[in-house]
Amino acid sequence: MLMLESRPRPSAAADHRPVCRASAQIGLDRFVLFLAVVSISLGVSTCCRSGTDGGHLLFNLVEAIWRRPVPEAYCNWGQQLGILLLVALMMLAFYNDFMRLLE
Repeated sequence: MLMLESRPRPSAAADHRPVCRASAQIGLDRFVLFLAVVSISLGVSTCCRSGTDGGHLLFNLVEAIWRRPVPEAYCNWGQQLGILLLVALMMLAFYNDFMRLLE
């Protein structure tokens, strides 16, 4: 298992390079495992987003449970909340990357 920090912090793509390099140095099987974990996490996050970028799986699940369409007002509210959370996460990741550059 790869552990570079004791406490993980959200970061942008620039922070994946040391983990990728470390997994490649351990061996090909660990490198392929790292790539698989990244791919699966991207796929899951794409499917489960609350209406942003076409990820409507959550709304489809609610429709299947309720057996009726989700009201459009709720869909709009969920999309706005999802975009707000996505922007907040991006800002936090860029802030962490910027602070790492200054260290």
